[in-house]
Formats: sequence, C-alpha cells, structure tokens
Amino acid sequence: MFLERPWRRCVTGTIRVLWLCLMFFIVGANPSIAGGTILNPITATLFDYFQNTFPSIRKVISDMESAPQTSLFSRDKKSYQNELDDYLDEAVSLLLPETPIKIRRELRRMDSELESLREEKSNREAERILGRESQEEMSEIKAVVVSVIGDSASTLIFGKDINAKIDEFEKQRNILIYEFQDNMENEFGINLTTKQCESLLYQVNGEDLIGAISAAMVLTEIEAHIRKIMLSADEDFSKKVRMKYYGLALIVRLTIERLTEKHLVNYDEKYLPALSDLEDDNTRLQSDSTRLLDELKDRSQDKLKIEQNIRSLNSARRAIDYYRDMLMAKRNRVEQMLREASKDAKVARSTLQTLEHVMSVGGVASRALEEFNSLSRLRPPDLLPLDDEKLYNDFLDISRELAVKVAS
Repeated sequence: MFLERPWRRCVTGTIRVLWLCLMFFIVGANPSIAGGTILNPITATLFDYFQNTFPSIRKVISDMESAPQTSLFSRDKKSYQNELDDYLDEAVSLLLPETPIKIRRELRRMDSELESLREEKSNREAERILGRESQEEMSEIKAVVVSVIGDSASTLIFGKDINAKIDEFEKQRNILIYEFQDNMENEFGINLTTKQCESLLYQVNGEDLIGAISAAMVLTEIEAHIRKIMLSADEDFSKKVRMKYYGLALIVRLTIERLTEKHLVNYDEKYLPALSDLEDDNTRLQSDSTRLLDELKDRSQDKLKIEQNIRSLNSARRAIDYYRDMLMAKRNRVEQMLREASKDAKVARSTLQTLEHVMSVGGVASRALEEFNSLSRLRPPDLLPLDDEKLYNDFLDISRELAVKVAS
C-alpha cells in the first residue's frame, strides 16, 4: 500500500529551489544560456549538441542530395542517410531523462529479486511440509538450532529471514515509485497517482511514453529559446549566426521525425509481436486444457483444477486483448505524429541547404512540434486500467513477460 508523503514534497521542492539557485551561479558563462534564461539540464545538453553538430549535419544533407541513389565506387544516398541517422540517434538518446529510465530499470531488477525470494520461501515451505530438508543444506548456525528445537521449528524461524527480506524489497520498491512520482511532477509538471506511476513504469512501451514526454518538453523549450534569440536580434546581428539558429530550429524537425520513426518501429517490431507470442501461448494452453478436461471422466478434483486453470487463462486473454487495444491506440497516434514530422522534415532537409532564403522566424516554426507536443501528452488509454484490480494485476504480469520477450 502506498502512503502519502507531504513532507517529502516539501523537502523535494526546497532542494529544487536550492539547486536552481546554484545553477544560476554555475551556468552564467554557458553558451546555452542566453538572456538570463536557465535551460533544463537535458535541454542545455541537447542545445549544445545541436550547435556543435549543425555544420556536419548540414554538410551530410547537402552531400546526400547530390549523391547517386546507388554506387559501387562512391558514397550513395543510403550511406549519407545512415550518417545522418547516427547524428539524430545521438540527439534522441540525449532526450531520454536519466532518472525515470533508471528507476524503471531498477524496478525490473528488484522484481526479479523478489520473485527469487518468493520462490525460495515456497520451496522452504514445501520442504518443511514434506519433511525433506536435509542437514547438509543447512548452515552451521541452522544445524545448531535444529539440534535444539527441531527441524520444523527451525524452518519457521529461518523463514522469517526471507519474509524480512521480502518486506524490505517491497519498501524499496514503493520508494522507487514515489521517487518516480516526484520526478514526473517536478521535472515535467505531470501529476500522477502512485498507481498510475506503477502502470507507466511497468508497461512495455513505458520508456517510449516517458521519452516522448521529455522530448516534447525539451524540443519545445529549444524552439522557444531559438525564437527568443531571433526576435531579440537587432540589425547588427551576424547573418551567419542568424542562419545557424534558423538551422538549429530545422534540425529539431529532423529529430522529431527520427524519434517518432524509432518509436513506430518499436511498436511494429517489438511490442506487438511480443504480445502476439503471448497470445499464441495462451491459445495453445487453453486448447490443451480444454482437451484434458474432455478426456477426464469422474476425477472431479482434477476437473476442478483444470477448470480453474481455464478461467485463469480466459482472464489473461482478456488482459491481452485490452493490452493490444492500448498499444494499437498509441501506435496509431505515433504513426500520425510521423506523418506530420515527415512533412516538416522534408522541408527542413531542403531548407538547410539554402538557409539564406529563410526570411522570418515563422518560417521555421514547427507544426510537427506542436502536433508532437499534443500527441505526447499522457491520456487515459495510454495507461493500464486502474479500476479493475484483477485486470490491472493481469496487466502487470503480462508487462513483466513482455519485458523478458522484448529484451531477448
């Protein structure tokens, strides 16, 4: 059970204010800071990356335009496209917020530890019931205890040690979810309940959802920063510098296209195929269970077990269907984002070669960014169902299985 922690929010807020005050003095000379504006650390890092790689990206796009479609003796368009993708992939990786992604991965690790502890606890209980626990498998301390109070009593005592470990892992797990909740509120202005946080941390597409939220915030901030620079520039503002900032705004478009392209590939080549594998496993097990049930005659106890198994499989199938609907809804929105992003990216590629023809800040305002920002906001269908406890738990189980399949 999760508990409210108002004191935690107060402390977190105080630390954040102190951190911002410290950053004010530290980053005064940072080239990413202009006009007294302090950028989010992720934004500042990506902004510097865009500035540093802008000449190279522009040259790659220019060379790609004049390169042959295919060639055995020189670089072709695909070769240049791969180089451009490498630059953009690095930008996408810089968009991922470090803290929530670490929490998500640490939660998965802790789940694995918890599963091992629960398995060990079950094995010990089975050994106690069956009386098969051997002296050779015990530590020297346990052997002494057994000699004094007996085998069954010793198992009960040492079982408490496992229970204490399980309780400690559960507490640490809840702390991680609280930390994620605070991070989403403080860094992204998103207020989620602890159960919504748990949902987002476990979903197979959770990393993409978190990445999209971060990208929308960071890229919007970068474009706003560029527009502020350009709108405040006077007549003496260097044309070369002006063109560079126009170019940076255009690179934002290419980054959005690459990010949404990678996310769509994840849905089509990872998440949905992995879910289909689980669906196939469920269908096969249901078929086997139904066949066994038909073969049984008067063994009522066995029938009850198989019927219970079939009910569990039906419940899991319901969760799989719901999971598919959730993934498909988000996948279709990502596809919509990609269509908009590709339109803007096509213009950006062309414009980057002839920046001198860009005459106004409005000429580089990204429609795709506005669309991306809108579609990246979390919506109820993006998260696991929270009002049906059984379905929610089935969703978490499926999420754990999908995590293994996607990682393999």
